[in-house]
Amino acid sequence: MGEPRQIARYIGDIFSEMLKEFKPGYEEEEILSLIDFIYTNNLKTLANEICEKYIDGEDGYHFIFVKDIWDKYNA
Repeated sequence: MGEPRQIARYIGDIFSEMLKEFKPGYEEEEILSLIDFIYTNNLKTLANEICEKYIDGEDGYHFIFVKDIWDKYNA
């Protein structure tokens, strides 16, 4: 299959690219789980980028629940 870090990189890259166009309406738990997986595989910059895209609200939608996981890894 692949190393967890490599898998986390693939997931993060795909997620980040999707967020350039839209914010997928997955369940909060699923979003947080994916972001946590990316953080725990030492891809903090990528995970932060994903969190910030959810939080920023440029498109008028703010996903504040993501801030908790961002705070957890950036405190």
